[in-house]
Amino acid sequence: MKSVTKKDVLKEAEVGFELAKELIKVCKNDKQQLSSKLSLVNQVFTKINPEWKGMLIDGTETPANFARMSERDMATKDTLEKMKEIQKKANEANRTDGEAIEHSKSTAESIIQCFNCKQKKVTFYLQQTRSADEPMTQFCTCLNCGKRWKI
Repeated sequence: MKSVTKKDVLKEAEVGFELAKELIKVCKNDKQQLSSKLSLVNQVFTKINPEWKGMLIDGTETPANFARMSERDMATKDTLEKMKEIQKKANEANRTDGEAIEHSKSTAESIIQCFNCKQKKVTFYLQQTRSADEPMTQFCTCLNCGKRWKI
């Protein structure tokens, strides 16, 4: 384990001071944005990518560049992969194309039964088609036979 010298502590303090000055410039004295950015810097240094702290101290990266980086720029490759996986899952959950509908055909079980084929593989959505004091119209589609109707 490396012993910490007085010189190391002074260098860390100097880099911290420079980083704080750059963050104030970037945030243009917006206290809420500055607080958010300081919290992000703390998270990066302790959890997200502790290597950045070393890069700032050894001069590989400047406080000015670091202060202007986004969270994505500060992340490790592992963190970026996790972020991509989360985004991929979110995109998959929101798909409405034919392939997604085909996939849902095999898994969909609804409380609504198709009056044509008697299957409970029915999707539906609600839409306001009349005045506001009238109830919404429910549009249904059977995933088994393709029959469409409204309630």
